[in-house]
Amino acid sequence: MQTEPLRTALEDAHPYVRRTAVMGVLKVHYVDAEMVERLSLLEPLRVSALHDPDPQVGPPVCTRACRVSGVARWWREFTAGQKENHR
Repeated sequence: MQTEPLRTALEDAHPYVRRTAVMGVLKVHYVDAEMVERLSLLEPLRVSALHDPDPQVGPPVCTRACRVSGVARWWREFTAGQKENHR
């Protein structure tokens, strides 16, 4: 799988592109979680979804991630790890 376009989109200047890229990573994770980990897409996802300054990116992505079957547990673990890093 070629991931460079997805990585580039996660860092794009436009919030719509970043939000769409994060949603793409979530969809790939739903299909093959090991591949997302193997391709090191988790850290760019964390940066885009949880630390994005634009409100069009973070909240809708968090909401969508919690609604996707099979990803909700992953998202809770993902954000729990983030909270521990900020303590």
